[in-house]
Amino acid sequence: MAHARRKFVEAAKASHGQKRSKTLDNAHEIVKDIKAIYQAESQILDEALTAEELLAKRSQKVVPLLEDLETKLLNLKDLIPPKTSLGQAIGY
Repeated sequence: MAHARRKFVEAAKASHGQKRSKTLDNAHEIVKDIKAIYQAESQILDEALTAEELLAKRSQKVVPLLEDLETKLLNLKDLIPPKTSLGQAIGY
């Protein structure tokens, strides 16, 4: 996830000078979603859980966040040109 996140941060930086850029907004939203995934994973790992409990908690908390992120990326993939920095981040 860190490598994918970095691509979106770079896309946000590339579009930073533009006024109210959709690229900037979308890149920030994806970075925010990845941060939520990191936070959920961190909360789970802070608990003393067995392997089965860890898997169950991830299925309950992290998997829905990943699925939402995947849906957003698939929707954006059709809207964002693939040669743009955001398009390259989505493709990654």
